[in-house]
Amino acid sequence: MRAAAEEKVGRLSHHHDGWEHAEVHFIEERNPRISAKEVCEATMRGHGRIIRAKAASADSLTSLDRVVDKLEHQIDKLKSRHLSRPHPKPPQTTPPPPGAARVAAGAPAPPRGGGGGARPGRGGRGCGRKGARYRGDGDM
Repeated sequence: MRAAAEEKVGRLSHHHDGWEHAEVHFIEERNPRISAKEVCEATMRGHGRIIRAKAASADSLTSLDRVVDKLEHQIDKLKSRHLSRPHPKPPQTTPPPPGAARVAAGAPAPPRGGGGGARPGRGGRGCGRKGARYRGDGDM
C-alpha cells in the first residue's frame, strides 16, 4: 500500500512541480453500517499553500485513486487561477498637476482636531457616555 501511495502521489508532484511535502493516511471505518470502510486522506504542501483531499470506498486502492484525482483537480484549479489573474503593472511616476499645492519641508503640519481622544473627530469629549463620571471633568 505504501509503495502504491508513494508512486501515485510522487507522479502527481512530478507532474505539477513545486510541492514540497505530501502526507497520505489510510483509515478504516469501524461502523458496520458504512459500506465504504477504507478512507484515504492526503495533504500536500507547497507554494505557500495547503491542499487536502479525502475519499472513501470499499477498497483502499480505489480510495487512493479518488484522492489523487481530487488533488490533481485542486492543483489544476490553483494553476489556472495563477495564470489567469491580472499581473500587476509597475508603478509609473507621473508629475503632479500644475495647480497642486506643494508642502515645504520646514512647514509645520496643520493642526488636528480633538483633544487626544481615541477616535478622530470626537473633540476630546471623553468616551461618549453620559455623566461627569466618564468625562473626566468632575469630581467622583
